[in-house]
Amino acid sequence: ELYDALTHVPRGGDVGGCLSKLARAYIAFGRKHPRRWSLVFEHRTGESEPEWYPPKVARLFALVEEALAPLYGPSQATERSNAARMLWASFHGMCALEAKGALAMSATTLVDLLIEHFLGSTPASPSKGRRTPASH
Repeated sequence: ELYDALTHVPRGGDVGGCLSKLARAYIAFGRKHPRRWSLVFEHRTGESEPEWYPPKVARLFALVEEALAPLYGPSQATERSNAARMLWASFHGMCALEAKGALAMSATTLVDLLIEHFLGSTPASPSKGRRTPASH
């Protein structure tokens, strides 16, 4: 159900806009379905994962990797994958903290700040005057 909600997010356009839409859809799902949302990544240490679990989680990460694709060249699949997981973990953490009432501002506001800072620090950032990874 979460994957379906995220695949309905319009993709294309700028990377920041796409990431923001994905994060906002993820947060909206968490707000609307808190119990289902918490089950997605609530894995207890010492318990083995069901066989179906890793591929389903990989599909979620792939959506973020797809959004990041314009920032990374073909030889940078590992970097793109790591960035997607870092962003996803951040989105999830913000959503979890908001659900517990532990944020001074909304998760969506923090997501926008995170994406702005992330994009400002990537090699493809126009503000840094560097070439895009794909042009290396």
